[in-house]
Amino acid sequence: EKILKQYLKDHPKLITLAGNVGVGKSTLTEIMQGSLEIKALYENPIENPLLIQFLGNKPKYAYDLQLHFLEMRSALRLKAKHSNYSYIKDRSLPEDYLIFSRHLANQGNLSANQLDILSTAFHARCEDLPPADLIISLRASPELAWRRILERNRPHEVEGEGWKLPEIQALANLYHTYAHDVVKYGFHRGPVLEINVDQINCLNRIHAGYIFSQIYQTLSGQKLETPKRGK
Repeated sequence: EKILKQYLKDHPKLITLAGNVGVGKSTLTEIMQGSLEIKALYENPIENPLLIQFLGNKPKYAYDLQLHFLEMRSALRLKAKHSNYSYIKDRSLPEDYLIFSRHLANQGNLSANQLDILSTAFHARCEDLPPADLIISLRASPELAWRRILERNRPHEVEGEGWKLPEIQALANLYHTYAHDVVKYGFHRGPVLEINVDQINCLNRIHAGYIFSQIYQTLSGQKLETPKRGK
């Protein structure tokens, strides 16, 4: 933790978290912000009226919501990259196309033409923006993600036309190849670190230390030496 904290102080980086709804992105963002003394960029669904409207009427608001996310996440990336501080960002920009737009198209909530327009827009923006230095992709079973969604009990997520388990399962299928797809399709030019949160609990200090060591090694290219025990 101390080594990574000093590294991120000396070398400003933008780290973004990717992962299904409910896998713990916001929790890990908070942990990294506090433990590593870096700045954080959050997506606040309560302050996003389009998201609330979308969850109530997905066919009507799907396209506008994706364009909104493109603008919002682009602005957040520019804010982070034009500073002298390291940032952790809750949600990566390419997810809105590679995961959610494709899912919405599979559901019939986006037309083929709208999906093509979004593909062009997201590709162009990723080419123009300064890149994120690292994407951390959090992988989890849909059952774990769904259980956490129910536990946090946000009304817009679990009531009416909010999220349902089959949707979380469908999103999990797309996330299965996200770490590969985000590079393959030209949305990210840096490293991607996958963390299986079915096995790693970021609230556990030892597990958090493992995540920090993986981040440091991925960003710096240097391996951490295991401390030797005293005699």
